[in-house]
Amino acid sequence: MRAISKKRLLVENQDSKEKAKNSWYWSVFDFLLRVSFIRSAGLKNALDIRVENVELVFDNLPKGFDDVRILFITDLHFDGTKLLADKVLNIIGTIDCDCCFLGGDYTYGRNANNNQVYTQIEQVAKLLKTKSRVFGILGNYDLYKTAELLEGHGVEMLINEGICLERKGDKLYLAGMDDPSHYKADDIVLTDSNSWDNAFKIMLCHSPAKYKESAEAGYSLYLTGDTHGGQICLPGGFVIFCGPTANRKMVRGRWSCHGMIGYTSRGIGTSRIKMRYYCPPEITVITLKNGHR
Repeated sequence: MRAISKKRLLVENQDSKEKAKNSWYWSVFDFLLRVSFIRSAGLKNALDIRVENVELVFDNLPKGFDDVRILFITDLHFDGTKLLADKVLNIIGTIDCDCCFLGGDYTYGRNANNNQVYTQIEQVAKLLKTKSRVFGILGNYDLYKTAELLEGHGVEMLINEGICLERKGDKLYLAGMDDPSHYKADDIVLTDSNSWDNAFKIMLCHSPAKYKESAEAGYSLYLTGDTHGGQICLPGGFVIFCGPTANRKMVRGRWSCHGMIGYTSRGIGTSRIKMRYYCPPEITVITLKNGHR
């Protein structure tokens, strides 16, 4: 794991002096939900975790990685919703996989000082390590100390760096980029510096924002979260708030850009408002397929 970057360190120091502020419209929206008759439904929806099985086909996938199952978990925000950690642990305990990817945002707030949430994160890391190798990145709510905690429990944290994975005589390049939104600590050149010509490359980035740079750098798969799938949606899943880091086609599910396949998870937790409507939380199991099998 790389040492903390100057950009991230600067922002973390600033955050420690000033609490993050929510925009006024989120406070108003939260108040309206609290006084309405649909608040209890929103809280219940936030615990209705779905396991999404996704199959992605690539003509250039090394055959040794055909049928590899990736357990992709992002936006845990455990301290935002009671009972969420227990439900997650119960569900992932039943899932078989070849490797696990953690997509960032493990807590609800950058200034949270909650020992319980870090204990819950440790429990997830320990459970995942019984299944396979586990790789992780940091999100826009994460402190560098969270990466250190996860590394201490066997998670291989990728912070603007990549690693070669080998299977059945073949190899691919797995890269993890630091947060490009709040911390602005991303570095695509540094992240890609250990790759090789004609490599099949997977990018983990908490935000969809760096999809163009990743496609231009030759990545075949971009896995991301951050959006919570919209979190507060209208019937049919129509997104009300899309957020600044993704356009509507990238707010959830599968999308593509210049030959690169992207997938945005709806994530597990919530932020700003601790409720969900027409957008259930998600744990993703991705199966990679070789198109020439």
